[in-house]
Amino acid sequence: MAGDLPAATPDLAMLRMAQQAGGRPLLLTELINGVLDEGGVTVTDGVARLSRQRLPLRFHASVQHRLEQVSPQAKQIAQIASVLGRTVSLDQLAELIGPGSVPA
Repeated sequence: MAGDLPAATPDLAMLRMAQQAGGRPLLLTELINGVLDEGGVTVTDGVARLSRQRLPLRFHASVQHRLEQVSPQAKQIAQIASVLGRTVSLDQLAELIGPGSVPA
């Protein structure tokens, strides 16, 4: 998808950025289209290169919209988990949020 949307072979920086979507096609589409819409990609000789390293506003808005659709408890858990890194256990979350806060 990282190559299909810009119709070019993505460079390493673009592939690294695409990994931030965590393998979720909808978020990847938002991410790539957002970078394209904001002029953050240049295509030269069939290679798509990032011209800036920040995530597009569209991607942030998409993630924010999804967080608005969940319960306050789920939103709190997502916010805490985002600070802890890519791999977080339920035990770690429960310890930070408090007993009985994380479903088993």
